[in-house]
Amino acid sequence: MQFAGTALHALVDVLADSDRVAIVVFEATARTVIGSTEAWNRPMLHLAIDGINTGGSTNMEAGMRLGYDQIDDFVDDAHLSRLLVFTDAMT
Repeated sequence: MQFAGTALHALVDVLADSDRVAIVVFEATARTVIGSTEAWNRPMLHLAIDGINTGGSTNMEAGMRLGYDQIDDFVDDAHLSRLLVFTDAMT
């Protein structure tokens, strides 16, 4: 998870302040680490990333569904929505 965490920190640092980020993890189950948050709140996003640990099995389907649920709450014609998947390389 070290490399994925480094990549996530770098991504947060280059986002526009008005961009939104949600972080979802998936092991045996999926859970939201931090709901959709504007990127100007970088300290909160970095803390959420630092709190991610690996473990258990990999339920990618549940993670992607929960990730899409986060995106669906903020879809509009003025913004492009993306789902990025970072793994611990065990998927």
